[in-house]
Amino acid sequence: MPRLELSRQHSLAPEQARQKVEQIGQQLASKHGLEGRWSGADTYEFKRTGVKGQVKLTAQQVLVQVDLSLVLSPLKGKIEQKLREGLEREFA
Repeated sequence: MPRLELSRQHSLAPEQARQKVEQIGQQLASKHGLEGRWSGADTYEFKRTGVKGQVKLTAQQVLVQVDLSLVLSPLKGKIEQKLREGLEREFA
């Protein structure tokens, strides 16, 4: 499975960062059918057919890991670009 790994520095309070991740999760759910849930206080896990991943929050960083199925591997570059744009927009 192809894997994407992205990170973005942030200066938000933990609760603000968590709210940002929650908002992104809700947008992805409505737009792409992803199901997401919190696993502990700092890790948001998401999945749908062909995609699974997690967003991990630290005090100063957002870490994103996404595993794509082979069917979606041709879209890896586009998916990575959209994720980077979203992280930049939400955690600037």
